[in-house]
Amino acid sequence: MDEAAAVERNLRLSLETLARNAPGGEVKELPGVVAASSGIRVSLLNAAMFRGPVGSDRNSLERRVEIAALYYRLRGLPWSFWVCTHTLPPGLGAVLGDLLGQRGLRGMVRCSGMAGRVSKLPRRAFTRTLRVGPVKDAESRLAFCHVVAHCFGIPFEAAAGIYQRREAWKLQEGWIGYAGGMPVSTAATLAAGDVVGLYSVGTLPEYRRRGFAAEISRHAVLQAYERHGVRLAVLEATRPGEGVYRKLGFREVTAVHTFFMK
Repeated sequence: MDEAAAVERNLRLSLETLARNAPGGEVKELPGVVAASSGIRVSLLNAAMFRGPVGSDRNSLERRVEIAALYYRLRGLPWSFWVCTHTLPPGLGAVLGDLLGQRGLRGMVRCSGMAGRVSKLPRRAFTRTLRVGPVKDAESRLAFCHVVAHCFGIPFEAAAGIYQRREAWKLQEGWIGYAGGMPVSTAATLAAGDVVGLYSVGTLPEYRRRGFAAEISRHAVLQAYERHGVRLAVLEATRPGEGVYRKLGFREVTAVHTFFMK
């Protein structure tokens, strides 16, 4: 299995699912790009990605970027562009950054695109002080929104616009970690074929460095294995989170660059 390609495919599916979960969202396949727009005025919630192979021609690359930019200009929304670096021909990474910067996307975050075999995931819990339960009702959906908003620095209203509706959980599965009865950690999974993507892993600041992120991640992926028979897990990790996932057996197979409006 091409693990880098699996990271990209599941990431695309996740962004499209997020957009479709929002009341004003839509997914639009455009020439050379796909736009997954939530309609919420947060740039990271309005995404674009390449569709199809990326050639080495700069003019073709610029056309694709301009098509995505025009789509979001017409919608009047801040937006972001997501790219897995293994899909870019050598030398085009800097060119892409320049083209996006010219269109207002001057922020950039690099994440490790990581993959791990579910069979190698630790079966023993990292901590006994975190109780993990599913997102299953209005109360747990609300708790998920609060933790995600705090951990990822997005307005609560934006998180609620994506995750508070029951329809948001038809394809993905959500998990909440409770410490002393308080919701303190989150994770979500999205299974497709024999691959599961792990997303929205966060822990409230005052509860970090206790193994909670590793434990809720382990639990979420194993539940996906039991329910869907997945063999490979994929995710995008920021630099502080890489160590957590390496403990779980993940390794970097690509890099994911996200360009966004500041």
